[in-house]
Amino acid sequence: MASLGLFLALCVSGTLGAKILESPPVTNFGDWGPWEHCLAGEYAVGFQLKTESWLGPLLDDTAINGIRLLCGKPGDEAYGGSHPVSSSVGQWGTWGAIFGCRGLVNGFQFRSEAAGQIDCSAANNMRAFCSASDNFVEGDGERFGTWTTPQHCETKQALCGIQSQLQPWQNERDDTSLNNMRTECCDVEDPAITCSPTDNLKFLIRCDNSLGSTPLNCVYTHKFGLSYAEVDSVTEAYESLGFKLEEAGYELKNNYGTNFPISPVTGYDWTNAPAGTWISETSGQGNVEVAPGDITEVYQIVGTCGIYSPATNGFKEVIAN
Repeated sequence: MASLGLFLALCVSGTLGAKILESPPVTNFGDWGPWEHCLAGEYAVGFQLKTESWLGPLLDDTAINGIRLLCGKPGDEAYGGSHPVSSSVGQWGTWGAIFGCRGLVNGFQFRSEAAGQIDCSAANNMRAFCSASDNFVEGDGERFGTWTTPQHCETKQALCGIQSQLQPWQNERDDTSLNNMRTECCDVEDPAITCSPTDNLKFLIRCDNSLGSTPLNCVYTHKFGLSYAEVDSVTEAYESLGFKLEEAGYELKNNYGTNFPISPVTGYDWTNAPAGTWISETSGQGNVEVAPGDITEVYQIVGTCGIYSPATNGFKEVIAN
């Protein structure tokens, strides 16, 4: 960039009307670029900064020149996502490291250099607040200025779009490049509504009375009701956003009743599943009487729908010998 000369302009503070989430405007230079959004069903899982490193006291610094939101689905550990979005990007600097979140990005904080500097670099760094963490992830921008007020989405929301305010090249006057950012908070799709229901036969016990001369009463334990199919990063992401297992039953019941009423796999009638299927699971006991000379296996009809697993009161006894 050109050295600073007599035509440098002092930074003058300004304000912007807040829309969606907006960085508190410490500086207000440039025009707002286009909104860019994650693909449907995707949200910010990380970010990346394009930063011009400090050039020294006699050269014009711009610090942040661009911001990418890295989009993915809840639980996506590949922080590059499938669709990075960035709005307007300045001409100086290089793209730095990728910073990923546990869960989804549901807020941000800007570091900006205040008005009154001969060489004003405006936006210097960014932090992303992560839904599945009590802390934030800080970018690799510059160190000038102060951290402004954090901006947060509502419960069950995450960042899904970005708009940047960018000052174009000033032709030997003070360049600031990226000044502010707006982000859109989208409602995260309810996993109980969007999941694809199915079911299967879950093995419970094998009762061997092949050598017996009298009937054998086999007692077994089982779970009945709603649980998580697997506790993993996807489950953690949804829970961290405010989705709760005990609140999922109503939507799951409707989902099964509409999209999987009679199972082609097990033959179970999900429209008649008892109320206990859709509340938090409990433990129970069952028994099967096995005739002399027989081996009987007991299976339970258990559903899977995304992160959820409803265990029914339907059982099948299979003669295995």
